[in-house]
Amino acid sequence: CLETNRTIFTENGVKTEVAGYYYYKTTDGKYHNNWLSSNEKSKQPIKTYYYIDRFDVNDENLIYFVGCLPDVKLGSPSGYDIVVERNGKIVSDYTYTERGLIQFDSFTFEENDVIEVTAYSKTGLISERSISKYEMPISWDRNTEKLDISTISEPEYLTHFSNYMKYTQDFSGESLGSNNFKDLEKTTSSATDIIKTDENLILGAFLLGDKPHNILDAIEFNHKEYIRYKNRLKSEIAKYLDTVNPDDYSNEFILEKVLRNVIAYSLGNDVFQQSYVIPFGDNYVKEEKIINSLNNTSYTLSNISKLLNNFW
Repeated sequence: CLETNRTIFTENGVKTEVAGYYYYKTTDGKYHNNWLSSNEKSKQPIKTYYYIDRFDVNDENLIYFVGCLPDVKLGSPSGYDIVVERNGKIVSDYTYTERGLIQFDSFTFEENDVIEVTAYSKTGLISERSISKYEMPISWDRNTEKLDISTISEPEYLTHFSNYMKYTQDFSGESLGSNNFKDLEKTTSSATDIIKTDENLILGAFLLGDKPHNILDAIEFNHKEYIRYKNRLKSEIAKYLDTVNPDDYSNEFILEKVLRNVIAYSLGNDVFQQSYVIPFGDNYVKEEKIINSLNNTSYTLSNISKLLNNFW
């Protein structure tokens, strides 16, 4: 709970306790518990995803479609308003060629890699039938009821601050490790996960939507996204075990480290990024039950009022 929990941060070797329910820190070192107003208007990016399979590896294709004619942006790797990520890490080994195409310098991708291309364009999509689509407006996707936030979980704020740092211009390093963020100019344009918008576009979305909703399609969509999330989790576990001696750490420690890596970057449509399929963090209530009979096939928790998501 943000109203009661305390956070301890370390600066120059000195630990300081900060009271909860503080949203941001100003340049004069003071903390405030109201929302930080942003003078920057939200922009809808155009997203394109590529999931590398064995055929892509064999073909070694270097040219990929970004879905639009991107805006010019000085200081960016390509000179255009494009962000390319490989498995959640921003890469710059590409150039923008023409007509909505980028070309990588060499083919270094592996099977099951995820390439995510984000582009901004004043002219919009080249074709609505392409694989590139506009991302949902933030007021439709984040804090849709425009509520003040009093409780939060680690998967939520970890993603917020990770993205805030990673998408800041000229950022380099690891968002959850060593980086140059403290030396950069801070803006609100990349802090878009934990927000409260001025507009309420939900009603407008329902009024404009004329497509029928199919529960079977929804279940099938979630099934595919869960498989994608599960495969990424297994892949990250394998990668982590290759870098450490598993005998030196507990299973719980290894799993938490892997989960932090998994949610630190966008995976597909983010369906299970914050759904607590495997919850983690240090803010929890422990409840135990001893099973001493095969007849005990179910157990009801003593307090489920705050259990907002299913555990699988």
